[in-house]
Amino acid sequence: MRSLSWVGKHFTPEAVHSASLLLRHIPSVWRLIKYHARSAAMINKQAMGFVDALQLVRHRTKLLTVHALFFLSCCMSFEAHAAASNSIARAWNEQGLVGIRMDTPHPPGQARNLFSLSVCAYDTWAAYDANGAVGFIYRGKHTAADVAAARHESISYASYRMLKERHAYSRTATNILRMDDSFMTALGYDINNVSRDTSTPAGLGNSIYDAVSAWFINDGSRQTNGTPYPIANPPIAYPGAPASQGG
Repeated sequence: MRSLSWVGKHFTPEAVHSASLLLRHIPSVWRLIKYHARSAAMINKQAMGFVDALQLVRHRTKLLTVHALFFLSCCMSFEAHAAASNSIARAWNEQGLVGIRMDTPHPPGQARNLFSLSVCAYDTWAAYDANGAVGFIYRGKHTAADVAAARHESISYASYRMLKERHAYSRTATNILRMDDSFMTALGYDINNVSRDTSTPAGLGNSIYDAVSAWFINDGSRQTNGTPYPIANPPIAYPGAPASQGG
């Protein structure tokens, strides 16, 4: 956990996000490496001794692994520098888009998810604003010694809870929910912190999620008609479009 916290403090959320996507594909890459390695062994077995062929396979496997790790390192370094100005709200929006790319197409429900996620982020930002900004749903006002850090943490908790709620209806719930957990942990936050103490950034973020979730549950999308994971596996998606719009 200490190493993951270090990553969250020294790399931008976008760098962590990109790295998590690359790491997710490493098992597939490794299987591909082993497949080609076996093929090389079969080809070379006819021309050389089996021991020599096996040594060649091991050499090629190590070389490909080193190249893959070097590529991953370069990508993390690039993202850390190129995306330094991006906000935590942008990072969580990208995480929401990851879920859309992994899921089966469901435009009304997915658009609703992005809107709900945006409300969580904005209402949390506005909660710490002292210049007249008012949240869309949550309109409480709060202070913090370090407003930037408090916003970063609060937005993360509100966004994380919202994505966990909605991704539980995704056809790829078993995968995307783990990715949500990994992303939150990589930022250095405890996914088991369920405090509702609004004097703390985490508690405020969780409380804002509660308010936003309760508001959207009555928006006509019929979310409660679905069955989320793990109650149903795979989950049963809800219609997503209000009845007034043909849903």
